[in-house]
Amino acid sequence: MSFEHLENLQTDYESDYIVLGIDEAGRGPVLGPMVYACCYWKLENEELIKKSLKFADSKTLSEAKREQIFELIKKFPNALR
Repeated sequence: MSFEHLENLQTDYESDYIVLGIDEAGRGPVLGPMVYACCYWKLENEELIKKSLKFADSKTLSEAKREQIFELIKKFPNALR
């Protein structure tokens, strides 16, 4: 996984459009707990993020790949919130 593209991320959220992503995991109130998560980024960063992360659905990722992405998010805390 290559993250060199992310060094160019813009992190000023005051005056630009953002993209908001929401996801859920679990089985719901009848079969078990549900967990929701939200993340947002600047619209102008979307192509850099896609180019670096290279996935569209978290269900396609291995646990190791998810851990790598989590470490990446922690490395750029103002880019992905």
